Amino acid sequence: MKNLKSHIVSLVLISLASISTALADTSTELNGTVKFDFLASSPEGSWQLREDSDTSHKGKQTIALVKTSILAKETRNGKQHYWIEMSVDSFKVTKKGKRKPKGKRMIVKSLIAEESLRGDSANILKNLRSFGEEVIIQTGNETPMRISNSGGLIGNMMNSLGAEIRYDFTNQGSEIVNTPMGDFSANKINGQGAVDMNVVFKKIHVQSDTTMWVSAEVPFGIVQQSGTTTTNGKISTQTSKLIKYGMSGALSEITKEPENMPDLGNLFGG
Repeated sequence: MKNLKSHIVSLVLISLASISTALADTSTELNGTVKFDFLASSPEGSWQLREDSDTSHKGKQTIALVKTSILAKETRNGKQHYWIEMSVDSFKVTKKGKRKPKGKRMIVKSLIAEESLRGDSANILKNLRSFGEEVIIQTGNETPMRISNSGGLIGNMMNSLGAEIRYDFTNQGSEIVNTPMGDFSANKINGQGAVDMNVVFKKIHVQSDTTMWVSAEVPFGIVQQSGTTTTNGKISTQTSKLIKYGMSGALSEITKEPENMPDLGNLFGG
């Protein structure tokens, strides 16, 4: 049970971070000054590929190729939802600058209510306990696992970890950003916040300061971002840049029939 709980925590935290990041970078309204119509800019079938880089406080660098896609609509409990999928391929960078695969490909597919996609993403980040109707997670070629009522599971998990999230956005005007896909006029947005939680009798405090450039011409809005993350006093730096995108053609990379996650009962005190 202990190993299962640890595994579930890891999977849910990864899916939580992946999908909330995709939404946080595409806010519909920031401090009442930045307007972004997520669904108009990200029609069904649209996708984007970006390269994320993370350099740890020890100088070790990892690279992730992140593809985010918006798939089919689905009506669930009388409400309109969208399937959003994110696949991540990770690499560690050697001292000679060569990339070596790190771990297995992670695919996270989440069913998200349309009302969440139209809401202020700062508000979404503060209410993750009700986030996601269903999540399907696949690691490498393993059988995908379906977590139903993932919002409830996340809520119980966050309560058990004593997780507290604080995050705010400010608009810093517009700039021209150069990418491999060309130049984009983008809104420059700064996000600052913190997360506090208790994991295995250890208190974790994460402070984040991120600047992102968002364009309505690109699905999911993300064109470029950079920032720092301080975890219990240890600083790491992050960058992200758009590599490719398309307005149609996105298909789910999860091709196997998912298995239902076993009934977890009171695993997280829920």
